[in-house]
Amino acid sequence: MAKIKKKPIYSLQNPINPNDYIIGTDVLTGKTKNFTIGEIMSQDYNLDALEPRCLSFVRRTVTDCEGNVTQVPLQPLDVLQAIIDKICNVVAIPVFDLLTTKSVNNLTPIIGETFIYTITIENRGNINATGVLLNDLIPSSLTFISANTAAYNPTNGLWTVGNIDAGTTATLNISVSIDAGANLGSTITNTITSIVSDQSDTITAGDNLSIDITVTDSQALKIDAGYNRYLKIQDTETNLKAISKNTNVSYLWEVLSGSATISNPTQKETLVTNVSSLDTEFKITMTDLANNNIAIDTVKALKRENSVNDNPVVSLVDQTTASSTVIINGAYTDPQALPNPQFQWTFEETGSTGTTYNFVDENIQNVTINNLSTGTYIFRLTVTNTNGFIGEDAAIITIT
Repeated sequence: MAKIKKKPIYSLQNPINPNDYIIGTDVLTGKTKNFTIGEIMSQDYNLDALEPRCLSFVRRTVTDCEGNVTQVPLQPLDVLQAIIDKICNVVAIPVFDLLTTKSVNNLTPIIGETFIYTITIENRGNINATGVLLNDLIPSSLTFISANTAAYNPTNGLWTVGNIDAGTTATLNISVSIDAGANLGSTITNTITSIVSDQSDTITAGDNLSIDITVTDSQALKIDAGYNRYLKIQDTETNLKAISKNTNVSYLWEVLSGSATISNPTQKETLVTNVSSLDTEFKITMTDLANNNIAIDTVKALKRENSVNDNPVVSLVDQTTASSTVIINGAYTDPQALPNPQFQWTFEETGSTGTTYNFVDENIQNVTINNLSTGTYIFRLTVTNTNGFIGEDAAIITIT
C-alpha cells in the first residue's frame, strides 16, 4: 500500500446547524482554531473537541504519494479514526527549514550614531534544530557596542544559537556605531556568511542574509531654537539657547516681533533683556561658513499672568565612570504639580572636552547616552511643564 501523505482534509458536510464547527489544536504551537463549514484543516491539527451534533457529518479525504484519492465514508469521529488507522499508513513528511533574516533599525545613520542590527532564525519546519551556529562579523568601519545575548562573540562574529524547536524563533540584536573615519555617503554592507546546524537545511526561499546602510552626513545643517520661554508677568529677561551639532557655522539672533534687547546676537546662547511685550518672537539664523547655506528656527518669549508662577526645579547628579555609556536620572520637582512635562537633553560645548556622544532619546526624563570617549561632558536637561514654565540643570559626566 502506498504511503499516505500528511495532507488530509476535514470538513463539515450538511450540518444540522450552520453555526456548527470543529475545534482543532495545532500540534506544534498548541493554539486552537474553529473550523467552519467546508474549511480545510491540515493534519497538523488535532481534533480535540467536536460539536456533538456534528459527529455524523465529519468527512476525511487523503491523497497518497501517487496522487490517488481515498475517500473515507461519513462516520462519527472515533469510528472514522479507527477506519483510517486500519486502512492507511499515515506518515508525516519531515521538513527542516530555518528561515534566516537580517534587518536594521536605521538605514541612514550618521557618524558616531548607534543603531541596531536584528537577526532572526525561525524554525518553520516540523523538526527541532540542534547545534545551530551563525556567523555575522561586524564590518571594520563599525564599532561593536553590545548584544542582547552573551552567546554572540563580536571578535569572530560567531553566534552560538544552540537549539531551536520547531515553530519557535531565536533573535539576536547587535548594537553598533559608525566609526569617525567612515566615508560620508558610502554604503556599508553587513552579511551573514554562514548558518549551520546538525540538520541539513536545503530550503533557502525567504532567507535574507545581507543588508546595506548608507553613512549620512552629520554636518547637514540643522538648528533648533529650543522651547518657548515663559516668563512671569513682571520678568524682563530670559535666556535663549539654540541646539545644533554643526561646526564651522555662524549664528545670528534677531527680534521678529515685540520688544527686547539681545545681549550676544552672534552666539548660540544669549541673554535677552528688556522684554516688555507679552508676546516676543526671536529668530536664529545659522550659516555654513563653507558654502553660505543657512538654517533658520524661531522661538518665543511669552509673559503670563499666573498665580503660581513657579518653575520646575531640576536636580542632576555628576558622574565619573570608565564606561562609554551612561544613564542620567532627570530628577525634578514641579511646584505646580502638573503632569506630562516636556523633556529636552542637550550637550554643552562650552566646558566639555569630550566630543563624541549619542542620545538614545533626548526627549525622555532619564536619558541614555552612548558612544562616549575619554573626557568631560556637560549635559543639560530642560523641563517645561504644561503651563509653559521651565526648569534647567546640567550634569558633568567624566569618562576615564
